[in-house]
Amino acid sequence: MKIKVLQADTRDIIIQVQSRNLYYGSASDYSYESLMKNNEGELFHPEDAQRTLSLCCLVTMMKCKLLGIAYEFVKGNAEDWNFPKIHNNANVYDSGLDSAKRNVTWLKPRVLLEQMSSEENKSVDIFCILDTDAWIRDDRRFQEFLEAFSKSPAIIAMAEDVERSTLLNSGFIAIKNNVEGRQLIDKIYNDPKYSSYYTVVYHEQSALCDYYLENKDQFMVLPLNDFNTPCGSVVRHAWLHGLYYKLVVDEIVGVFTKLCLGCLDGSAYKIGGNVLAYDLSAGCGKIPQIKKY
Repeated sequence: MKIKVLQADTRDIIIQVQSRNLYYGSASDYSYESLMKNNEGELFHPEDAQRTLSLCCLVTMMKCKLLGIAYEFVKGNAEDWNFPKIHNNANVYDSGLDSAKRNVTWLKPRVLLEQMSSEENKSVDIFCILDTDAWIRDDRRFQEFLEAFSKSPAIIAMAEDVERSTLLNSGFIAIKNNVEGRQLIDKIYNDPKYSSYYTVVYHEQSALCDYYLENKDQFMVLPLNDFNTPCGSVVRHAWLHGLYYKLVVDEIVGVFTKLCLGCLDGSAYKIGGNVLAYDLSAGCGKIPQIKKY
């Protein structure tokens, strides 16, 4: 089974390599703020969305590498899309938007359609596309999901949404790369019946939910606590942007800790003193398990 994971944005991924950018001397000589400077010495903060989203994509890249599956980041052309300054309310049209353009979140179904129509991807069985504020958390359970989905009659898999008015959330989509899967995405993207969502929330998510209500048999609906929300245990969708910098940094530290302690292959790596590793895989609101190394 061949899997390809996608993420898409109109911005570049920026990865800051500290060893190249730090001032000379020990890192402990500098404050947190001074370490967070770019090559020009300009300060950037965790609120810098482009760098934070880059870290989210980096985590997904790392998890895909661990799983041995393909990953591609696709950059869209910003001039093709609308970027509302505020998250406009449902069923309210923002008169400041270009009516000839769609909201930028429609980039996801366009990327899926292009990837599924490409000759070089003919051997791909399943495509997964994640928002750039989402990442794969539990690689073992993610693989188990892919196996179950591949054997199911469903064509597409999406998670429940916390906003019950939209039913499903498009922050994570898995879709089979077959005739039915391509027809589904083509209909969502090109059928004029969904044009009312081009500039009105929840955009492509609302279109997919309308399609779901008429074709429930084609969907595998995933639990929101596993594949959506900032507490997601298999895929974490950190749409609470006030928290997503801390969440993604914690995730990177967790992956690094697993690698250092040899947890990935079951071997033990002993170092001086005690290292307490907090296993947060149980999810939000539960007491973490502590393993001593």
